[in-house]
Amino acid sequence: MKFSIITPNYNGANYLEGCIKSVLSQNVDFEHIIVDAESTDSSLDILKTYPHLKVISEQDNGMYDAINKGIAISQGDFISYLNGDDRYPDGALSEVLNIFNNDISVDYVYGDCRLINHLEKELYVY
Repeated sequence: MKFSIITPNYNGANYLEGCIKSVLSQNVDFEHIIVDAESTDSSLDILKTYPHLKVISEQDNGMYDAINKGIAISQGDFISYLNGDDRYPDGALSEVLNIFNNDISVDYVYGDCRLINHLEKELYVY
């Protein structure tokens, strides 16, 4: 089973690489689609260094429009949304896959959010 991970981005260069690397650390089949709203920072330069990415770079009407554009080209069995300043913990998507594989009545999965600071220190979980 394949995940389509949709990441909207606008001038998120400071966080984008951490997001991409967290997706790369997942041990599942995935495509990572980044929908960039014509960033004026170094976002596109960063994206070019990751050839596995599917990148759309065009104006949009906000984050949800960007997400919908990503969904429109996605080819995965599961859709996942990850902001450019967010990260997946190691193994997160394999846990999600196990949940779906073990219970066919499950329609969606969500998890806690861990707030971390610029030093990678966890501040709290909600």
